[in-house]
Amino acid sequence: MQPFQESFEEYGGLVTWSWMASLWEKCSKFKIKVVVNDTGLEWPRERDRWLLREFIRLGYKGTDLTRLNRVRLHQQVLFLSDIVNASGGELDERYLKKRPRNERWSAIDFPKEKPAASDFRLWAVAIRRVVPIGGLAVRLGRMLHSGYKLWEWRVNSTEQYLLHYTKGKMDVYEPAPASRRRWQCVVSDCGPEVLGLPCNVRNQDRSTVTVVASAEPPVPEERPRTIREVLGEWGGTWMWKSTQFVGDENWLVQSIREGTCLAVTDGSYIKEITREACSSGYVLECTAGRGRIIGSFPEQSKDACAYRGELLGLLAIHLVLLAANKLEPHLQGSVEIVSDCLGALSRVSNLPDDRLPSGCKHSDILKVIMTQCNYTFTCKYEHVDAHQDEKKPYTQLTRKSQLNCCMDSLAKKVIWMLMGEALPVQEALPLEPVAVFVGKEKMTSGSEDNIRFWCHRQEAKEVFAHKKVNVLNGEQFEEVHWKSCYGALCSSPRMFQVWACKQVMGVAGTNEMQARYTPGHDKKCPSCSDCIETCGHVLACEEEGRVDVLHRSIDLLAKWLEEHDTDEVLQEILVSYAHGRGGTRVIELIPRKLCYVRLAKSMDCIGWRRFMEGMISVEIVAIQERSLMMSESKISIRQWAEGLVIKLLEITHGQWLYRNVHVHDFKTGDLASKRKEELRKALEDQLELGEEGLAKEDEYLLDINLGDLDDSTGEDQAIWLLALRAARTAYQLRESNRTDDAGDPPD
Repeated sequence: MQPFQESFEEYGGLVTWSWMASLWEKCSKFKIKVVVNDTGLEWPRERDRWLLREFIRLGYKGTDLTRLNRVRLHQQVLFLSDIVNASGGELDERYLKKRPRNERWSAIDFPKEKPAASDFRLWAVAIRRVVPIGGLAVRLGRMLHSGYKLWEWRVNSTEQYLLHYTKGKMDVYEPAPASRRRWQCVVSDCGPEVLGLPCNVRNQDRSTVTVVASAEPPVPEERPRTIREVLGEWGGTWMWKSTQFVGDENWLVQSIREGTCLAVTDGSYIKEITREACSSGYVLECTAGRGRIIGSFPEQSKDACAYRGELLGLLAIHLVLLAANKLEPHLQGSVEIVSDCLGALSRVSNLPDDRLPSGCKHSDILKVIMTQCNYTFTCKYEHVDAHQDEKKPYTQLTRKSQLNCCMDSLAKKVIWMLMGEALPVQEALPLEPVAVFVGKEKMTSGSEDNIRFWCHRQEAKEVFAHKKVNVLNGEQFEEVHWKSCYGALCSSPRMFQVWACKQVMGVAGTNEMQARYTPGHDKKCPSCSDCIETCGHVLACEEEGRVDVLHRSIDLLAKWLEEHDTDEVLQEILVSYAHGRGGTRVIELIPRKLCYVRLAKSMDCIGWRRFMEGMISVEIVAIQERSLMMSESKISIRQWAEGLVIKLLEITHGQWLYRNVHVHDFKTGDLASKRKEELRKALEDQLELGEEGLAKEDEYLLDINLGDLDDSTGEDQAIWLLALRAARTAYQLRESNRTDDAGDPPD
């Protein structure tokens, strides 16, 4: 029963819009798995089903399904068992009628609805299709628990009484004289008590009824009798796979009662083996020798670290102690909990009662301890120094220190066993109320960026494959190591991000793009003047200067790869492929080894242009990660991969810088040359006019050297042109005024 794992597209229209509905929509759209472990709902009967799903199975959809759902809410119905009678086979005809607003038919709270009369007519037809007049083809099984339906009638055949609940009161019936099936009312309007088993009756007259159906008693729930059974009930059994129990089953209860229980844990994290897993070892021991519980386990997580390993060990101890407390609800005594991580001990021993601070790391572990591990006995926390066996002989250590050293070795052994193996799939913790999984990774507080990346990745895949965009198809998209691209761009300046986006999407300010909104603009490349200038052509232009800049930039990439401990074969492949400018396939450059064959297929699938735009292959990262693990390099694979993405984007950006200098340079750029040609022509026109139209004192303006225009920005010549035009205009105005004055008659 996982509501957030249902399809919002299919069922979203049936719920009232709210923040929870919005959350459901996003989870459904981006395939984020939300596991709710404390819904409080269980199937009331064997073979039970959701009633709404039965309507959908029968073909109801759209408006009709919405109307049926409105009535369902008003009738306070959730399961199929809610509308069948106590025997589980026939319809409870009470549900054909409209529920009075002052009556409650379910222990579950339902929203208020006001269905129309036509909605109830549709409802009557629909539930008769779900439960035909002859009854269900396969009856529902026996009740699994008391359920959520508030039964109007209950019977106890053994003690011979029948109870009728109505309007907050209870009527008591007893068997009628000289009848085996009829019951008659003997007491009215008593205080209600829930007794007996659910049943259905048929009225004979105002005070006599006949029982027509009754339920079988629920299967009695067996209480766990051992700690092992309690832990198994809570789920998350992956934590207990290697747990060993020494001694009788319930020695721990007696040890806690007498205060002889010692619990010790240690965690481990070895990044040289794996950066995505940590481990814990833990032991609970009776100092009086009654028994021992010892175990260890690994956990795969993007948030793996030594601190998380320590917290997981403390969680395991607290859960074992909680299991003991469940067996003995009023257990008194004390337990001593020991760890060599002062930070973890301090955090666990000082947890708040209500909620964790926002942004608290590893909140999934701490929340389980905070909300579940409330004991009737006392826990004492103690810190010991780590790795004491490196300074003293083991026999000279205290028992607490000895156990801590043993747990350290046990936790390390678990990590070493993971070498060369697939990491275990991350699962929810025992008693974890809500777990959010993005892909195979479980989120904790501080994992918001992982959710953001997951959602952006899915949006990008859809957009890139769109026929109007056509950046990458589905196969190409899956070959790119997007985590590195995402990390690299997130750490880059905002304007660099904008440029990278425009380049990849093909909407940067090339001549082809400018021609779309500037009539008459030349689409040709300003460098080669042969091809239409697109974003792809910026990288592929054959103009000699551009090619030279590209190769020089790639040589700088080669130097960076060497300085950052890149695998030698991988470095040679990447540099040679980049120098090939799309004319060389990676398959032609590799040695015949399986990992490099996979690399070649992946990179050739992505293509040279996208590679130069920072879309590196997942195989590149895999090969380099193995190389870094085998070396003594202090560079992380994340730093290396994100650095490579930035370097490739810088090479592409360098081509744009060359292009923009060629177009926009104030002295020699294409736009400057065009502007200076227009300026030269205007100056030559002024020189052809000569001294005509100039005052004597302005004739010096004709003394201009047009040869200086080629070696300047043209700014001085533009000012000179303005001065010439202004002088001619001033002369014309003076001459015009003089003519007007000469033509006026004398006063």
